[in-house]
Amino acid sequence: MANMDQTVVKDEDVARMLFLAVNPTTLEENDMEVASTPTYTDGGAVGLGLFQSTGDISSEGGSESTQRLMVKFEAALRDQSIYPVRRELQLRLLKLSTMELQNGNNLSTLESNFSDEVDQLSSNEEYVLEFTEIFERLKYPVPKEIKDQFDRIVTSKKIPFRKAEGNKKKTFFVYAENKILMKVCNSLSALEVYQMYTILSESKAVEEDDAMKDFLSQPCVSPEALHKVKGLKDVAFYYFVLTLMRKKMINRLYTHKLYFLLEKLKQILGEEKKTCIHIDRALEMLNRYPIASHPPGLCLIFHMAENRIGSSKDLTRVRELFEKVFMYDVFVKVDPTAEQIKSIISKLKAARNKFYDSLVVWFMGHGSKTYLNVKEGQIHRRLDLIEPFTEIEWFFKKPKLFFIQACAVKDNRKRFSSCECCHVIYFFLCLAMHF
Repeated sequence: MANMDQTVVKDEDVARMLFLAVNPTTLEENDMEVASTPTYTDGGAVGLGLFQSTGDISSEGGSESTQRLMVKFEAALRDQSIYPVRRELQLRLLKLSTMELQNGNNLSTLESNFSDEVDQLSSNEEYVLEFTEIFERLKYPVPKEIKDQFDRIVTSKKIPFRKAEGNKKKTFFVYAENKILMKVCNSLSALEVYQMYTILSESKAVEEDDAMKDFLSQPCVSPEALHKVKGLKDVAFYYFVLTLMRKKMINRLYTHKLYFLLEKLKQILGEEKKTCIHIDRALEMLNRYPIASHPPGLCLIFHMAENRIGSSKDLTRVRELFEKVFMYDVFVKVDPTAEQIKSIISKLKAARNKFYDSLVVWFMGHGSKTYLNVKEGQIHRRLDLIEPFTEIEWFFKKPKLFFIQACAVKDNRKRFSSCECCHVIYFFLCLAMHF
């Protein structure tokens, strides 16, 4: 096996890498069983590269679970050393480099995703995709073994990984909420992270929660160590956040507890006459949907061209708006039947689509208050179009926008022309997305 790049990860990036690879959708408090700790002998400096090991590596079942990562975070805080976390990163990279995947030969295009069978992604395959983006995000060269695995997964699973346009690069494999929380962590000082622990320990919620009391007392977080040991501040913050996630106190949408702690921190800094601009920015990030990827989402357009003169102009304007301005992935289906719409919605359940942060659905055609006209039939606005999209697992807790450019009045009422509708919608969309 060819050796991977031997560049050493900076101390401050070790915890970031591991946190960015966490799947926040699978965090549950009952996952308390700690997997057996693998035993191995380190060979030299711990970095990105493959190392020589004279011991055995055990990577059974939950060795890469979030609980295991939290145990490593606890050890780092207890020992006041980044070393336990480095060892965990090293083990994961070694496992990624030795994965065996099936080869795929088909081209990966957005269009192909709606004509092929659903493919699933294993947790290991997701790790490869995530770590490839993580390396690039933190400006490290991607190890060759992992990059080769990445290319094979993208091809075989038909993941819509289009080439970059200009300076824009497709980075949507890491969960958006993790990226947002990393930015929040990066903006805080070691003392401020320590103060967050203090604020939480003094809150009334902790008085009634023995588990939270235990969390705050073990391991003991030292403000001096957080400042002195590079990367330990990040360990403390991510350990803090993961605990809140596992106790279901925060999630992708509900960030009120963390927001409250930062507001209290802002008050403390204000009393000390310290600047709070970075706290304001963090609060602003937590106040929005976590959309931090490129592309920000998927836009589906069902366009009925039959008996709609000039409707192609509507399609062109909407497609350019979402594809060129908002940088969405856009898929267009012209004159679909009811069965084809049902099939397309079903294919969105493929795991390859889980990385999108939002979903936009357009229907352009004729209809009534209840039904929409499709080729050779009709579909129910709510039951056949809107509700099926809301039931797709990958888009839970993510914004879903539906635009129906079709009449919703009785047949004998005056209708707007297709172009009139589109100009109005286009104007308000530009206005809304700008702000």
